[in-house]
Amino acid sequence: MFGQKIESVKVHEANQNYTAIDGVLFDKAVTKVVYYPTDREGDYTLPETIVEIGDRVFRGRPVSTGITIGKNVKRIGVGAFRNCSKLKFVKFADSTVGLTIADEAFYGCSVMEEIQLPERLTEIGANAFASCRKLASLTIPEGVTHIGSGAFATCSVLTEISLPKSLTAMDLEREGRVYDILCLPEARKDYGRKRQRQFCCH
Repeated sequence: MFGQKIESVKVHEANQNYTAIDGVLFDKAVTKVVYYPTDREGDYTLPETIVEIGDRVFRGRPVSTGITIGKNVKRIGVGAFRNCSKLKFVKFADSTVGLTIADEAFYGCSVMEEIQLPERLTEIGANAFASCRKLASLTIPEGVTHIGSGAFATCSVLTEISLPKSLTAMDLEREGRVYDILCLPEARKDYGRKRQRQFCCH
């Protein structure tokens, strides 16, 4: 949006639509992240008032190691953290507010070793964690009902994933080699639209 060397954004105090906090651009009510400077480094904690992380807001940004997502966030947008090559961890504040992770939200976060998905999560979009090549294991929390196609595609060291009883649909058409072991509760009957995989249930 503003070039490749932006470290901070400032907004005139009289602007009725936007505001900036610590160099990051938000809507006036500070409910949505609009723009994160391309050259801003360091871990980052979102303001607690944020309810949405906009599409591609953090895409390719040099967030050093981690991001903390506040308790009121309801949606992580399309490609929000795509190709954040230094992002090692993501923390979610405790909350009961429902959360969806959109398509390609964490695609290509190649050094992310672990992520503890919050219990308030309800949906994981297509390719949401694809190419997270150091992600070794993952537990999908109870409450998630849908996982999009290719959600964990090319996660080359992911050997085990645990799925909840609440899961009602998985789009498996384009997943390819997503994982070696898929742990699925016996109660779960819907294995996808067009293709079934073999499951190991613990």
